[in-house]
Amino acid sequence: MSRRHRYPLGAIKRDYTYAVCEIARLFDITRDTVFCWIRDEGLQRLQGSRKYLVHSSDLTAFLTVRNRKNKKPCRAGEMYCC
Repeated sequence: MSRRHRYPLGAIKRDYTYAVCEIARLFDITRDTVFCWIRDEGLQRLQGSRKYLVHSSDLTAFLTVRNRKNKKPCRAGEMYCC
């Protein structure tokens, strides 16, 4: 079974450009995961540069959709426990 992650959006700086390694460090994931997001899952990178750079607004929008998709509602008779 795959693990579902929730990514905290409060850690993302406003109007900042992130490199792949910074995103990986920020969310404690591998660089390969970030490259997969860019290549396969639609995370937009800044065009016109040799490095893979992602603007904070694009990262926030991508992770908002991803967090919403990974949210799992409780079934009937279940209760969320803290």
